[in-house]
Formats: sequence, structure tokens, C-alpha cells
Amino acid sequence: MFEESEIAVLLDYAGDMGFQLPCQKTPDTLPEIADVSLGEAVLLIARLGGYLNRKNEAPPGHQVVWNGYFRLSMGAQTLERSIRQGDLSAQKKLLV
Repeated sequence: MFEESEIAVLLDYAGDMGFQLPCQKTPDTLPEIADVSLGEAVLLIARLGGYLNRKNEAPPGHQVVWNGYFRLSMGAQTLERSIRQGDLSAQKKLLV
């Protein structure tokens, strides 16, 4: 449902924030792009939108998910543009 560039941005965000994903094999390495489930991606999008994911908190609402998706789309567009311009460090993000 998501492009590889979008998942790469979400994984980069998760790594920067120190989020532990269920699909991670070890806490110190990020999972492969193909290993991220739809539920994990949506939760990371909600986190981008300001959702805190606390124990007794209600699920994220549409406004939080929309804000997160807007930020995700801007990050993915930036990553794709960097790749088109030949930035090798950006290309490595898609090869996680």
C-alpha cells in the first residue's frame, strides 16, 4: 500500500526516535523494507502526526493520521528527489 520510499522514511524516523517495531529482529538494527506490516506503517504515520502511543490512550484519529501522512509524503518526495539528483546516501536508505 506504500511506496518503498515512504517505508524508508518511516524506518528512518523510527530509528531516529528509537521506536521498537514488532518486525525488528534485534533492537539495534532496523528491519527490511519488506518486513514492515501495514499496521506498523500506519502506527508510525500516526506517530509522525503527534500520536504518543501510550498504554491506555485511544487509537489515533483521522486528523493525527492526516498530519502524519502529510509529513510522510513530504519526506518521501524529498528522498525521491535526492535520488533523482544522484545522492548516494539517499539511495542507501532504500536498500536498508
